[in-house]
Amino acid sequence: MLRYLIAPFVVVGVVLLGVRAIWHFGLMDEVTATVTGKERVCESLGGECKYLVYTDLETFKNVDAFFALKYNSSDVYGRLQENKRYRFTVTGLRFKYFSWYRNVLDYEDAS
Repeated sequence: MLRYLIAPFVVVGVVLLGVRAIWHFGLMDEVTATVTGKERVCESLGGECKYLVYTDLETFKNVDAFFALKYNSSDVYGRLQENKRYRFTVTGLRFKYFSWYRNVLDYEDAS
């Protein structure tokens, strides 16, 4: 009896993970841009923080990403240099009205 109660939650969880994975990998892109600035932004005291990377094309966020197995956002942020050109691998959507930014997954020097 218990398995019939748990099964729908497991199915919904698997479906949601699948949709999130499709969203993540389906929106991957490569962008070549020059970094013009960067900063760490926190929502409130003790709230969630993210790194923002400003470029000549758009603003990106730099946060850890579960599906990309990226857990080095602090290292990436520290290594990016202003006024330098990079080829970024990004995922997500830029939606200004909700302050959504595409996430930097990887980068390489494009000078």
